[in-house]
Amino acid sequence: MAHQYKIKRHTRIYRQSRAHIALRVVTIAIIAVLLFSAGWFLYQPIENFISGMMQENAKETTEEKISQEEQVKQDNDANNNGQIIVDSTENKTEVPQQLKVATISNEHINDLNVLSNRLAELKQSGFNGVCVKLKTDDGVLQYRTSMMESYGEKGQSIISANAFDLNQVVTAIKDKGLIPCASIHVFKDPKYPTVNKDSAVMLAGDSNYMWLDDYPEKGGKLWMDPYSAQSKAYIDAIINDALNAGFENIMLYNVQFPSGSGLEKASFRVNNAQGIDRQQMLQNLFVSWEQIVEQKGGRLYRVFSQEEILSDNQSVIYAGEAVNLLGKHNAVDMSGYNNKEITLEQAFVLSSDKIKSKNKDAEVIDII
Repeated sequence: MAHQYKIKRHTRIYRQSRAHIALRVVTIAIIAVLLFSAGWFLYQPIENFISGMMQENAKETTEEKISQEEQVKQDNDANNNGQIIVDSTENKTEVPQQLKVATISNEHINDLNVLSNRLAELKQSGFNGVCVKLKTDDGVLQYRTSMMESYGEKGQSIISANAFDLNQVVTAIKDKGLIPCASIHVFKDPKYPTVNKDSAVMLAGDSNYMWLDDYPEKGGKLWMDPYSAQSKAYIDAIINDALNAGFENIMLYNVQFPSGSGLEKASFRVNNAQGIDRQQMLQNLFVSWEQIVEQKGGRLYRVFSQEEILSDNQSVIYAGEAVNLLGKHNAVDMSGYNNKEITLEQAFVLSSDKIKSKNKDAEVIDII
């Protein structure tokens, strides 16, 4: 018979003593303190190391970018042959999408206070451009200029007694936030031929006499010859005076051959133009003046009357239809409009539509 054993249970066999537990707690605390201290002392050096690497990378990136920009600049300088490129639009008033121009009377110009008030009125009325008359169709220069000094007293008589200062007028216009425009009547000029005969339309068959558009007793007047190099040089000078003073848009009137009676007796310097026909001559002049204006950042407008635009007849003064002489920028002078059957706005739309039918990309504005 097998012996029976009684197993004795020791309740503390799997337990640790209190002293041992306390020792473990102290050891863990010491390790934690050591790790914290190590982290505290190592944090700043590690941060500095990482920051230094990031700054070095940023510096390299920046230097690389600067180097690339310098290379692009050098390439551009080489392509421009070392020339400094100047922005021609500096100090220019921003041209709005649609220029709305009013012609200002010269009686408002000589008194700057009166001019300022008139400009304010025009702006309040919705105009953003102001047209100043520099040369009128009576041949009188309305501004102060030295170009007539070489012609003596007779040349000075071409300048108005109330001539204004171009720079003052331009400044006044721009101060009101308006765009300065200059109008010049070109070949309808009875004054300049009196001091420079080489610019005049001559009498056919007698080169000693200048042609008149009517009998002297009926007020016949001289005209400038579109084929004359002297005529062109004179207009060149006036355009440059306007541009140098700060006018941004040039409005050319009367770029045409003479009107009047006795046209069959008018003689032009056709030989100077190597046989170029009349309409092509006018077109060439327009293009030449456009180049002068555009080189200085401006715009040249070819001005026609509403009647000229709407007419389908062959015009003697344009050697064909006026619409054949349209350019990039065109203006319809509505200042003398007095038709009561349709409004001025409706009349302008008719003219604009006619121009657009010839050149859909052409700009068309009205001047009143």
